[in-house]
Amino acid sequence: MKVEATRRGFYDFTLWREGDRFELLDPRDFAPTWMVEVDPTTRERRQSVQEAIDAPFVERHGVRPRDVRVSEPVEDRDEVLHDGDPYP
Repeated sequence: MKVEATRRGFYDFTLWREGDRFELLDPRDFAPTWMVEVDPTTRERRQSVQEAIDAPFVERHGVRPRDVRVSEPVEDRDEVLHDGDPYP
């Protein structure tokens, strides 16, 4: 039986995140609180750790963090880091 996680949950010593698709070892293991059954021909998918880290940023800004570029170089690093006071 192939399922998709609707929220985070543990199964077979693995943390599955929302959107992950995987095969159950036994149909009796189905947990309706965080799984939905999907078509058996659906490809399995497992979200990488980096995707899980990036997900809130992508949801809020619409881009991955590594795709964001600084538009202008920072001239004075101390001023930026310490809000104008080089000796905090």
